[in-house]
Amino acid sequence: MEILVKYGVKRKIAKLFSCSDRFVGIALQYKSNSTKARKIRYMAIKDFNGVKIGE
Repeated sequence: MEILVKYGVKRKIAKLFSCSDRFVGIALQYKSNSTKARKIRYMAIKDFNGVKIGE
């Protein structure tokens, strides 16, 4: 499962959460399940129109 977002959104989320673009990518690929990763996924879907694929 993965969440897809438009180009540039990962960098915006990384700035909001003070983390790296790489961590945002890992969170959106469900490779991390920390509290921050769950918040990133929630924000990607709700605020940035992310699309969940591979369910």
